[in-house]
Amino acid sequence: MEFIICGIVVLIAIAILAAYLSKAKCPRCRKRTATQLSSRKTGSTRISFKKKDTVTNGSGKVIRTRHYTRPGIRTYYDVTYKCNACGEVFVREETTECEI
Repeated sequence: MEFIICGIVVLIAIAILAAYLSKAKCPRCRKRTATQLSSRKTGSTRISFKKKDTVTNGSGKVIRTRHYTRPGIRTYYDVTYKCNACGEVFVREETTECEI
């Protein structure tokens, strides 16, 4: 029982740390207190995702593996942030990828 509780606590701590580290860092004061002001789409390109499918039998042994590619789109954004600590306004380029 203690093992399960410790596991849940560790997972929550990792989630909080990941959320903190994903925030934008101010280039002047290096603090992670920036707030997003705006986002503007600047472009997009076509990409392909490499995928792999495996077929297994009832005992878990791999019978067949198939490699293929799926089309997708990578979209570029200019995101404007303002640091809550020092007031610096800065722009970062961010991307998103999705399959079609």
